[in-house]
Amino acid sequence: STADCIFTLSSLIHLRFAGGGKKLYAFFIDFRAAFDGICHEFLFQKLNAAGVSHKFIRVLRVMYAGGRAAVWGRDGLSSFFPIECGVRQGCLLSPLLFCLYVRDLVDTLPCGIALQNTTVKALMYADDIVVMAESPVDLRRNILRLESYCERWGLSLNLAKSKIMVFRRGGRLRGDERWSFRGERIDIVKSYKYLGVEITSGLSFSSHLADRASAAKRSINSIFRSFFCQRLVPMEAKFRVFCSVARAILCYASQVWGFSQYRVVEQVQRHFIKMVMGLPRNTPDYIIYLESEVEPIFVHTLVSHCRYVLKILEMPAARLPRLVALEVIQRSVFWFNDVKRLAERYGCSFDGDPDNLPAWRAQSEALVAAIGSSWRRDILAKAMSSSVGFYSQIDLSRKCASVTSAGSEQPLWVRRWIIRFRGALLTLNHVPYGDKPFDRSICALCNMRVLEDALHFLAICPVLGEIRVRFLGSATLDLGALLDMMSGGNWRGLAEYGRLAWRYRSELIAEFNW
Repeated sequence: STADCIFTLSSLIHLRFAGGGKKLYAFFIDFRAAFDGICHEFLFQKLNAAGVSHKFIRVLRVMYAGGRAAVWGRDGLSSFFPIECGVRQGCLLSPLLFCLYVRDLVDTLPCGIALQNTTVKALMYADDIVVMAESPVDLRRNILRLESYCERWGLSLNLAKSKIMVFRRGGRLRGDERWSFRGERIDIVKSYKYLGVEITSGLSFSSHLADRASAAKRSINSIFRSFFCQRLVPMEAKFRVFCSVARAILCYASQVWGFSQYRVVEQVQRHFIKMVMGLPRNTPDYIIYLESEVEPIFVHTLVSHCRYVLKILEMPAARLPRLVALEVIQRSVFWFNDVKRLAERYGCSFDGDPDNLPAWRAQSEALVAAIGSSWRRDILAKAMSSSVGFYSQIDLSRKCASVTSAGSEQPLWVRRWIIRFRGALLTLNHVPYGDKPFDRSICALCNMRVLEDALHFLAICPVLGEIRVRFLGSATLDLGALLDMMSGGNWRGLAEYGRLAWRYRSELIAEFNW
């Protein structure tokens, strides 16, 4: 899979970094018209040499025999000519045929990365190939051998897309770190998109995650009006679609980077909750998490990473991902070192014994559970220590705006009003965290000359008393009654009051220019 190649390359780079800050030289190859450049006769020769049955080769010969093509141009249709190269576009067999065609490339390369008792010369995934070396001289030798290979088998490189990266901790390139292919200089880049992951010379995933976050937000925006804004679609279904589409885009290759938490990743989920719930941008994170009952995406990516590592350790002994994983474990670098630190931070035991996978699985699950429990305690502590509004006084065990369960039968518009009331997220004259003058912070409706905060708007303002009587049963409310309503005593009535009272307030302010 793509994850195997990305994991192997990332692990090899970190192993080089751990060995005294050594560099890793990688040549990312892009074949020009890769699937179209395969000579049929050469393909059949290679299949025969690989031990493919003669019957199967005869079937392929029949499939590709007699192929003809013509070109439609300005002067009409040209004469037909035979097709002697290229595999069929869109055919399920074509990627496999290409892999079999270039599978002997690794055998022709003289140099690679030493790993235990083997040498990793290249990573190959269909036509995405990266050739590796430990030194500039070794990479130059590999490129020379690649030139001969391409000439022998009728392949050519697209040097506009083929790039070299020198993975290093820092510093400038040396004078001898220059390479060419058939006399043409090969570009050396600081970043490259390999199998959908933007990697940098220092192996930072920041640019990749920023790109994934933008793509995930675009996916949300593309169906926001047609799906997420539909009132008849349950909120729980909307969140499942978010997880299936946007989160899947965001968490691509999380098997490799998912052991670390990234702010840019978490922002996407919070952005989605704010959009669906109609919340202001400055909504505190603890309100978003507690009201919606979602967990940080880090919990999801950590689970993905832990399961993938276990899958790797169950691979056959000769598989490259398993070999590099064992070396990472032995030298305690990269993801293994970070997972050990997480275990220490959250007071969990983590032996990291690759020979005892049941214990590894149990300890990984315990670590994920401990992280989730600690996170919930932290956000609850932030809510209890909040001095803004009355959020710390509300019964937080009752949820109206949950997006993960079907427990709340309230429509979306009710959920939106309740979460804004509970979090004191209304745009009133009084701003609790600003230095707005008193005269501009008082209620614009009544003449009581008091601060217009959430309590005044919901329970006290006499101008809104009739609306309060209609939906809440009383012209004024004490704090206890209001807290009871916001804790589930009368969510529907409170939302009805908020919708009409807010409209009435806006009309008065617009009419009298307050």
